[in-house]
Amino acid sequence: MRRAALLLAAGIVPAAAQTATEHAVEQGRADRQDDYKAIGVALGAFRLFPALDLGVFHTSNVFRTAGDAESDTYFTIAPAVTLISEWVRHELKLSAGAEIRSYADLSSEDRTDWRVKAEGRIDVTRPLRIMLNAGYDVRHEERGAPDAPGNAAAPTEYAVAGAGITVDYRSGRYGLRAEATYSQFDWEPTALNGLPDRSNADRNRDEISGQITALYEFSPGYAAFLRATAGSRDFDLEADRDGADRDMTRIGAEAGVAFEMTTLLIGEVYAGYREYAFDDALFSDVDSFSYGGALRWYPTELTTLRFKASRALEPSTLLGVSGVMTTSYHAEVEHELLRNLILVGSAEFTREEFEGSVRDDDTTRLGLEAKYFISREATLTAGADLVERDSTLPSAAYDETLFGVTAGLKF
Repeated sequence: MRRAALLLAAGIVPAAAQTATEHAVEQGRADRQDDYKAIGVALGAFRLFPALDLGVFHTSNVFRTAGDAESDTYFTIAPAVTLISEWVRHELKLSAGAEIRSYADLSSEDRTDWRVKAEGRIDVTRPLRIMLNAGYDVRHEERGAPDAPGNAAAPTEYAVAGAGITVDYRSGRYGLRAEATYSQFDWEPTALNGLPDRSNADRNRDEISGQITALYEFSPGYAAFLRATAGSRDFDLEADRDGADRDMTRIGAEAGVAFEMTTLLIGEVYAGYREYAFDDALFSDVDSFSYGGALRWYPTELTTLRFKASRALEPSTLLGVSGVMTTSYHAEVEHELLRNLILVGSAEFTREEFEGSVRDDDTTRLGLEAKYFISREATLTAGADLVERDSTLPSAAYDETLFGVTAGLKF
């Protein structure tokens, strides 16, 4: 049990191992909430899980501007369907979903996001498994995003096509995992107020990423791991709108410890180094000390605490900016107030450092959510988010308050 937890903490095995590690807590919750779990529809060797969410939200700052904030109410319709195999060995999962958002007054913000995804697991042998996935998403750039122009007439649509493979091997005290992912980004032009549409062809790119993690359990409940990463961003155009070549490569290495102090406290901490090298001499290479971790703690059988930290260089098309170094910290507490009433509180802090610029953004987000299970088929969720972004660029700062209620149906 401990070995499964350590491998999970270090990201070496799929989340399925979590049920073994946290059996005492998770099984207790499952027993208490069994009456509210979706049963699905049996289709031979598969089971179909349809769902539909209907929501209403109110935001105090639709455009996320520093001044003259405009508020509005919007409605969402989010259908989804998941098909999962029920085979003894191997697994196939197909899913699709969408979110249709309609604003009461500001119809320019109406949008439809949708996604499809296929995931599979091949159980080659007991210690060796191969996971495959492929998907396609259509999304919209959020208002207030660093690369979003302030005079955009509507959120910009973009598509992400991706695929990945993971090979996972576990034997005794040892674990090894190799991962490779590919993503293709395709941006639509941005409609501007009073001006011709702006092309986003210079944002279209391919991203390739690879990672190898090796783990050794040196003591019951504790394991050391080494992780090596590499990746690249290859933009479709040789030069962007400002004449810069933004192609880059990255490499990194990290060492850490995964631990399971008890079956109710598992996690990992790590530290390492990453280097980002740009093809264009206009941008200086970025060296970054990397660190982070994740922790899951069950102080009682009714309460879960989660902590996460991450750091990465995100792409940018801003003039003179090679990328945005984003460091994020997230904390969350979940409490089962009643068998059918779950409360979740969260806090997140994100710092964005614009490499090559004096701009720095600090964003704080506080959230509270209550989820009420009316029956096996119906849920009601209410929540609120408070967001504040401070920036050395005054026009990039904003405050937003978001309230919402969602009614969910599942079968």
